[in-house]
Amino acid sequence: GGRARCRFKGETCGAMAKRVAVVTGGNKGIGYEIVRRLSAEMHTVLTARNEELGRAAVAKLKTANPNADVEFQQLAIDDDESVRRFASWLADTHGKDGRGAIDVLVNNAAIAFKGADPTPFERQVGPTFSVNLYGTLRVSDSVIPLLRPSGAMVFMASQAGTAALRGCSPELQSRWTAADIKRADVLELVEEYASAVQLGDHRAVGWPSSNYGVSKLAVIAMAKVYARELLPRDICVTSCCPGYCATDMSSNRGSRSAADGADTPFWLATAPHAALTPGGFYFDRRKMGW
Repeated sequence: GGRARCRFKGETCGAMAKRVAVVTGGNKGIGYEIVRRLSAEMHTVLTARNEELGRAAVAKLKTANPNADVEFQQLAIDDDESVRRFASWLADTHGKDGRGAIDVLVNNAAIAFKGADPTPFERQVGPTFSVNLYGTLRVSDSVIPLLRPSGAMVFMASQAGTAALRGCSPELQSRWTAADIKRADVLELVEEYASAVQLGDHRAVGWPSSNYGVSKLAVIAMAKVYARELLPRDICVTSCCPGYCATDMSSNRGSRSAADGADTPFWLATAPHAALTPGGFYFDRRKMGW
Protein backbone atom coordinates (compact mmCIF):
# COMPACT_ATOMS: atom_id res chain seq x y z
CA GLY A 1 0.00 0.00 0.00
CA GLY A 2 0.93 3.63 0.43
CA ARG A 3 2.65 3.18 3.78
CA ALA A 4 6.02 4.90 3.77
CA ARG A 5 8.84 3.93 6.05
CA CYS A 6 11.47 6.46 7.01
CA ARG A 7 14.42 4.19 6.48
CA PHE A 8 16.79 6.65 4.87
CA LYS A 9 18.20 9.93 6.15
CA GLY A 10 16.37 12.92 4.75
CA GLU A 11 13.36 10.97 3.54
CA THR A 12 10.02 12.69 4.00
CA CYS A 13 7.23 10.60 5.44
CA GLY A 14 3.77 10.36 3.93
CA ALA A 15 2.33 9.44 0.57
CA MET A 16 5.05 11.26 -1.38
CA ALA A 17 7.73 9.05 0.12
CA LYS A 18 6.47 5.83 -1.45
CA ARG A 19 9.56 3.86 -2.40
CA VAL A 20 9.84 2.00 -5.70
CA ALA A 21 11.99 -1.01 -6.63
CA VAL A 22 12.72 -2.63 -10.00
CA VAL A 23 13.79 -6.27 -10.31
CA THR A 24 14.93 -7.69 -13.66
CA GLY A 25 14.17 -11.33 -14.47
CA GLY A 26 11.56 -11.38 -11.72
CA ASN A 27 9.13 -13.99 -13.01
CA LYS A 28 10.75 -17.08 -11.45
CA GLY A 29 13.46 -18.44 -9.19
CA ILE A 30 15.55 -16.04 -7.13
CA GLY A 31 14.20 -12.98 -8.96
CA TYR A 32 10.64 -13.93 -8.03
CA GLU A 33 11.63 -14.38 -4.39
CA ILE A 34 13.38 -10.97 -4.36
CA VAL A 35 10.18 -9.39 -5.71
CA ARG A 36 8.15 -11.23 -3.06
CA ARG A 37 10.32 -9.80 -0.26
CA LEU A 38 10.57 -6.27 -1.67
CA SER A 39 6.86 -5.98 -2.55
CA ALA A 40 6.01 -6.39 1.14
CA GLU A 41 8.14 -3.29 1.87
CA MET A 42 7.73 -1.02 -1.17
CA HIS A 43 6.12 -0.74 -4.59
CA THR A 44 7.95 -3.25 -6.80
CA VAL A 45 8.10 -3.50 -10.57
CA LEU A 46 8.53 -7.13 -11.63
CA THR A 47 10.10 -7.25 -15.08
CA ALA A 48 10.46 -10.22 -17.40
CA ARG A 49 11.21 -10.83 -21.06
CA ASN A 50 8.01 -12.86 -21.50
CA GLU A 51 4.84 -10.86 -20.81
CA GLU A 52 2.63 -13.90 -20.18
CA LEU A 53 5.05 -15.38 -17.62
CA GLY A 54 5.57 -11.99 -15.98
CA ARG A 55 1.85 -11.33 -15.57
CA ALA A 56 1.31 -14.87 -14.24
CA ALA A 57 4.06 -14.27 -11.65
CA VAL A 58 2.37 -11.05 -10.47
CA ALA A 59 -0.97 -12.85 -10.19
CA LYS A 60 0.70 -15.64 -8.16
CA LEU A 61 2.32 -13.11 -5.83
CA LYS A 62 -0.98 -11.30 -5.24
CA THR A 63 -2.78 -14.58 -4.58
CA ALA A 64 -0.20 -15.52 -1.95
CA ASN A 65 -0.21 -12.00 -0.46
CA PRO A 66 -3.12 -9.73 -1.42
CA ASN A 67 -1.15 -6.79 0.06
CA ALA A 68 1.84 -7.32 -2.24
CA ASP A 69 2.55 -3.95 -3.86
CA VAL A 70 3.66 -5.20 -7.27
CA GLU A 71 3.14 -4.49 -10.97
CA PHE A 72 4.50 -6.01 -14.18
CA GLN A 73 6.43 -4.34 -16.98
CA GLN A 74 8.02 -6.11 -19.96
CA LEU A 75 11.80 -5.83 -20.22
CA ALA A 76 14.28 -7.82 -22.31
CA ILE A 77 17.65 -6.54 -21.11
CA ASP A 78 19.51 -7.55 -24.28
CA ASP A 79 17.13 -5.56 -26.50
CA ASP A 80 17.91 -1.83 -26.94
CA GLU A 81 14.35 -0.90 -27.86
CA SER A 82 12.85 -2.83 -24.93
CA VAL A 83 15.22 -1.11 -22.48
CA ARG A 84 14.46 2.34 -23.97
CA ARG A 85 10.71 1.69 -23.69
CA PHE A 86 11.07 0.53 -20.11
CA ALA A 87 13.15 3.53 -18.97
CA SER A 88 10.68 5.89 -20.63
CA TRP A 89 7.73 4.13 -18.93
CA LEU A 90 9.54 4.26 -15.57
CA ALA A 91 10.19 8.00 -15.85
CA ASP A 92 6.61 8.72 -16.96
CA THR A 93 4.94 6.49 -14.38
CA HIS A 94 7.09 6.97 -11.28
CA GLY A 95 9.23 10.06 -11.95
CA LYS A 96 6.60 12.77 -12.25
CA ASP A 97 7.66 14.71 -9.12
CA GLY A 98 11.11 15.53 -10.50
CA ARG A 99 12.87 13.75 -7.63
CA GLY A 100 13.83 10.58 -9.47
CA ALA A 101 11.63 7.59 -10.17
CA ILE A 102 12.96 4.65 -8.15
CA ASP A 103 14.91 3.79 -5.02
CA VAL A 104 16.13 0.26 -5.78
CA LEU A 105 17.36 -1.53 -8.90
CA VAL A 106 18.15 -5.25 -8.61
CA ASN A 107 19.95 -6.52 -11.71
CA ASN A 108 18.96 -10.17 -11.49
CA ALA A 109 18.28 -11.26 -15.10
CA ALA A 110 20.95 -13.62 -16.46
CA ILE A 111 21.44 -16.79 -18.47
CA ALA A 112 23.66 -19.85 -18.15
CA PHE A 113 24.13 -22.64 -20.67
CA LYS A 114 23.49 -26.09 -19.19
CA GLY A 115 26.46 -28.44 -18.95
CA ALA A 116 24.78 -30.81 -21.41
CA ASP A 117 24.06 -28.06 -23.97
CA PRO A 118 25.48 -29.11 -27.36
CA THR A 119 26.33 -25.51 -28.36
CA PRO A 120 30.14 -25.34 -28.79
CA PHE A 121 31.91 -23.44 -25.98
CA GLU A 122 33.09 -20.66 -28.32
CA ARG A 123 29.52 -20.10 -29.55
CA GLN A 124 28.26 -19.71 -25.97
CA VAL A 125 30.42 -16.60 -25.41
CA GLY A 126 28.25 -14.15 -27.36
CA PRO A 127 24.84 -15.02 -25.87
CA THR A 128 26.25 -15.27 -22.32
CA PHE A 129 27.90 -11.84 -22.35
CA SER A 130 25.06 -10.26 -24.36
CA VAL A 131 22.70 -10.82 -21.43
CA ASN A 132 24.85 -11.16 -18.32
CA LEU A 133 27.14 -8.20 -18.95
CA TYR A 134 26.09 -5.96 -21.83
CA GLY A 135 22.35 -6.29 -21.09
CA THR A 136 22.95 -5.60 -17.42
CA LEU A 137 25.00 -2.49 -18.28
CA ARG A 138 22.30 -1.32 -20.73
CA VAL A 139 19.60 -1.47 -18.05
CA SER A 140 21.83 0.08 -15.39
CA ASP A 141 22.84 3.01 -17.62
CA SER A 142 19.19 3.65 -18.55
CA VAL A 143 17.85 3.49 -14.99
CA ILE A 144 20.68 5.18 -13.03
CA PRO A 145 19.49 8.70 -14.00
CA LEU A 146 16.12 7.78 -12.44
CA LEU A 147 17.57 6.56 -9.11
CA ARG A 148 16.86 8.78 -6.12
CA PRO A 149 19.56 9.81 -3.62
CA SER A 150 19.92 7.23 -0.82
CA GLY A 151 18.97 4.56 -3.34
CA ALA A 152 20.55 1.17 -3.92
CA MET A 153 21.65 -0.84 -6.94
CA VAL A 154 22.32 -4.56 -6.47
CA PHE A 155 23.99 -6.82 -9.04
CA MET A 156 23.35 -10.55 -8.88
CA ALA A 157 26.77 -12.03 -9.49
CA SER A 158 28.13 -15.41 -8.42
CA GLN A 159 31.06 -17.07 -6.72
CA ALA A 160 31.59 -18.54 -10.19
CA GLY A 161 32.99 -15.04 -10.81
CA THR A 162 35.49 -15.14 -7.96
CA ALA A 163 36.39 -18.71 -8.98
CA ALA A 164 37.03 -17.42 -12.53
CA LEU A 165 39.30 -14.75 -11.03
CA ARG A 166 41.31 -17.45 -9.24
CA GLY A 167 41.55 -19.28 -12.56
CA CYS A 168 43.14 -16.25 -14.25
CA SER A 169 46.90 -15.72 -14.60
CA PRO A 170 48.53 -13.43 -11.98
CA GLU A 171 48.80 -10.67 -14.60
CA LEU A 172 45.08 -10.87 -15.44
CA GLN A 173 44.18 -11.08 -11.74
CA SER A 174 46.07 -7.86 -11.03
CA ARG A 175 44.17 -6.09 -13.82
CA TRP A 176 40.78 -7.32 -12.60
CA THR A 177 41.46 -6.33 -9.00
CA ALA A 178 43.03 -2.90 -9.66
CA ALA A 179 41.53 -0.45 -7.17
CA ASP A 180 40.96 2.14 -9.89
CA ILE A 181 39.53 -0.22 -12.52
CA LYS A 182 37.32 1.60 -15.01
CA ARG A 183 34.50 0.50 -17.30
CA ALA A 184 36.85 0.60 -20.31
CA ASP A 185 39.24 -1.76 -18.48
CA VAL A 186 36.46 -4.25 -17.74
CA LEU A 187 35.24 -4.18 -21.34
CA GLU A 188 38.80 -4.58 -22.64
CA LEU A 189 39.38 -7.63 -20.44
CA VAL A 190 36.13 -9.18 -21.64
CA GLU A 191 37.07 -8.53 -25.28
CA GLU A 192 40.45 -10.18 -24.70
CA TYR A 193 38.76 -13.23 -23.17
CA ALA A 194 36.24 -13.51 -26.04
CA SER A 195 39.00 -13.17 -28.66
CA ALA A 196 41.17 -15.77 -26.94
CA VAL A 197 38.24 -18.23 -26.83
CA GLN A 198 37.60 -17.72 -30.56
CA LEU A 199 41.31 -18.35 -31.25
CA GLY A 200 41.19 -21.46 -29.09
CA ASP A 201 44.11 -20.43 -26.87
CA HIS A 202 42.33 -18.86 -23.88
CA ARG A 203 43.82 -21.38 -21.44
CA ALA A 204 47.32 -20.84 -22.83
CA VAL A 205 47.09 -17.05 -22.32
CA GLY A 206 45.89 -17.28 -18.73
CA TRP A 207 42.09 -17.47 -18.85
CA PRO A 208 39.80 -20.03 -17.17
CA SER A 209 37.26 -22.05 -19.17
CA SER A 210 34.00 -20.54 -17.95
CA ASN A 211 31.92 -18.10 -19.98
CA TYR A 212 29.42 -17.77 -17.13
CA GLY A 213 32.21 -17.30 -14.57
CA VAL A 214 34.02 -14.58 -16.55
CA SER A 215 30.68 -12.82 -17.26
CA LYS A 216 29.96 -12.72 -13.51
CA LEU A 217 33.54 -11.64 -12.71
CA ALA A 218 32.91 -8.69 -15.06
CA VAL A 219 29.64 -7.93 -13.20
CA ILE A 220 31.44 -7.90 -9.83
CA ALA A 221 34.07 -5.54 -11.27
CA MET A 222 31.43 -3.27 -12.83
CA ALA A 223 29.59 -3.03 -9.51
CA LYS A 224 32.82 -1.55 -8.09
CA VAL A 225 33.04 0.92 -11.00
CA TYR A 226 29.42 2.04 -10.54
CA ALA A 227 29.87 2.25 -6.76
CA ARG A 228 32.65 4.83 -7.16
CA GLU A 229 30.69 6.79 -9.77
CA LEU A 230 27.47 6.92 -7.72
CA LEU A 231 28.93 7.55 -4.26
CA PRO A 232 28.51 11.35 -4.64
CA ARG A 233 24.77 10.77 -5.18
CA ASP A 234 24.57 8.58 -2.04
CA ILE A 235 23.55 5.56 -4.11
CA CYS A 236 25.01 2.36 -2.68
CA VAL A 237 26.06 -0.21 -5.29
CA THR A 238 26.89 -3.80 -4.31
CA SER A 239 27.01 -7.28 -5.85
CA CYS A 240 26.29 -10.67 -4.37
CA CYS A 241 26.21 -14.42 -4.82
CA PRO A 242 22.93 -16.19 -4.02
CA GLY A 243 24.61 -19.55 -3.50
CA TYR A 244 23.83 -22.77 -5.35
CA CYS A 245 20.03 -22.66 -5.40
CA ALA A 246 17.51 -25.16 -6.73
CA THR A 247 16.16 -23.14 -9.66
CA ASP A 248 15.67 -23.62 -13.40
CA MET A 249 19.18 -22.24 -13.95
CA SER A 250 20.75 -25.05 -11.90
CA SER A 251 18.25 -27.65 -13.25
CA ASN A 252 16.96 -27.69 -9.66
CA ARG A 253 20.15 -29.32 -8.43
CA GLY A 254 21.13 -26.62 -5.93
CA SER A 255 21.28 -27.27 -2.20
CA ARG A 256 19.55 -24.01 -1.26
CA SER A 257 16.07 -22.69 -1.99
CA ALA A 258 15.41 -19.68 -4.21
CA ALA A 259 14.12 -17.92 -1.06
CA ASP A 260 17.52 -18.52 0.61
CA GLY A 261 19.22 -17.05 -2.46
CA ALA A 262 16.99 -13.95 -2.35
CA ASP A 263 17.88 -13.05 1.24
CA THR A 264 21.21 -11.30 0.62
CA PRO A 265 20.10 -9.24 -2.41
CA PHE A 266 16.97 -8.19 -0.48
CA TRP A 267 19.15 -7.16 2.47
CA LEU A 268 21.55 -5.23 0.22
CA ALA A 269 18.60 -3.42 -1.37
CA THR A 270 17.12 -2.33 1.97
CA ALA A 271 19.93 -2.12 4.55
CA PRO A 272 21.16 1.27 5.79
CA HIS A 273 24.15 2.33 3.69
CA ALA A 274 26.33 2.55 6.80
CA ALA A 275 26.05 -1.24 7.12
CA LEU A 276 27.48 -1.84 3.63
CA THR A 277 30.75 -1.42 1.75
CA PRO A 278 30.13 0.35 -1.57
CA GLY A 279 31.24 -1.97 -4.38
CA GLY A 280 31.40 -4.91 -1.98
CA PHE A 281 30.68 -8.48 -3.12
CA TYR A 282 28.50 -10.33 -0.59
CA PHE A 283 27.47 -13.89 0.20
CA ASP A 284 25.06 -14.71 3.05
CA ARG A 285 25.18 -11.08 4.21
CA ARG A 286 28.96 -11.21 4.52
CA LYS A 287 31.47 -9.34 2.38
CA MET A 288 33.64 -11.61 0.25
CA GLY A 289 36.18 -11.30 -2.53
CA TRP A 290 38.45 -8.34 -2.97
